[in-house]
Amino acid sequence: MTEDTQLLFAVLVYLSFFAWIGWRRTAKAELTVFLTAVLAWILMQERGNVFVRLTNLGIKFLRLLGSGLATGEINNAESELQQQPNAIGQGAEQTFLFILWIIILFVTYIITSRPGFLKGTKKTAWGAIWGALNGLLLLAVLLPRLTALYLNSGGNFGEAPLRTFWTLLTQFFTYLFNGIRDLWNWLQPISPMALLVVITAILALAALSLRKGAKAKT
Repeated sequence: MTEDTQLLFAVLVYLSFFAWIGWRRTAKAELTVFLTAVLAWILMQERGNVFVRLTNLGIKFLRLLGSGLATGEINNAESELQQQPNAIGQGAEQTFLFILWIIILFVTYIITSRPGFLKGTKKTAWGAIWGALNGLLLLAVLLPRLTALYLNSGGNFGEAPLRTFWTLLTQFFTYLFNGIRDLWNWLQPISPMALLVVITAILALAALSLRKGAKAKT
């Protein structure tokens, strides 16, 4: 048994998991996820600067809105927008676009899992095939990030699986803590009132979506 054989079985186990999910979710759902993921990735690479500019403009508007709600007036809105620093600065664009792609993928999975979308579909082998392809695509996107995790953890994962598990667990919580801290620093310039308005709107949309989903089931 060579290392290539071990690698083959590892990939097969990984793809089998996604194939099983694809079979349960049907080919229509998995094909939709695959096409959305590919098109979104191409769009992020080719026109990612547009999303960065729109997000920076939106965050500047939220800051201005929060300031206006706090003081009761907004003066020279255009000049104030231009003077505010960008929330997504140079060097953070790729991280933002990657997170945006993950969000699009996650939302697509949710939408394609709804009973209304799956109505009339059947479980076939094509679902398993498209599910495996989705797993392979996700692996291609995540592998460079996981490689960084491997190198940052010492690069000895294959020597002791239990020690590897503990290293991954501690590294995960380290990254999680740093991510929450960075998010908090990123959100601090935005007015609490503006954040409250945005969160309220998101919760209202979520409640409306759940209500529609409940009606679809009945």
